[in-house]
Amino acid sequence: MKEYDDARQEDRNRRAREAYQKNPATKIEKTRAYHLAHPDWSSQKARESHLRHAEERARRHRERGKDPEVQASRRAASRRSEWRRRAIRRLAESEHITEQQLQDLVDQFVGACWICGDLFDEETVVLHIDHYKPLAKGGAHTLANLRPACADCNLRKSAKWPFTAEMRAEVAQAVRRLRSGN
Repeated sequence: MKEYDDARQEDRNRRAREAYQKNPATKIEKTRAYHLAHPDWSSQKARESHLRHAEERARRHRERGKDPEVQASRRAASRRSEWRRRAIRRLAESEHITEQQLQDLVDQFVGACWICGDLFDEETVVLHIDHYKPLAKGGAHTLANLRPACADCNLRKSAKWPFTAEMRAEVAQAVRRLRSGN
């Protein structure tokens, strides 16, 4: 009997493909109904497929990670997650901030650092999102407490609070000297 089934398997597969091409909605609905009627079998098959293809998924994930846009997106997501985690750990107020909200914030500052005023580019002036009142000093992780800052200014500002206008001018001057090479 097994030999009989094996000999005709390709023919059955061909007919099934043809039936699907003629009316895919019917086949999809039948498959869905079967999975709903047999949830244990369905879960087992999904689990087996997941395990069978784990290595291929990992390979594709690594390959996608080589794309500079994907790397930047992953870094941004990691930073947002870290900011939120730190704020929650300090019991500070925290809200979910989307990528679009961050872009709108940068646009409000005309694409420039809020400390030194230099425009962001991808080579010399790298964008950071700075907490105006640092989380370490009790600041909240909210959109109102975030400012676009260049990496040099953000690292020099550190967790200083209160951050006065004089301090802002000092940091901006130090960064400009650094960029000019003096």
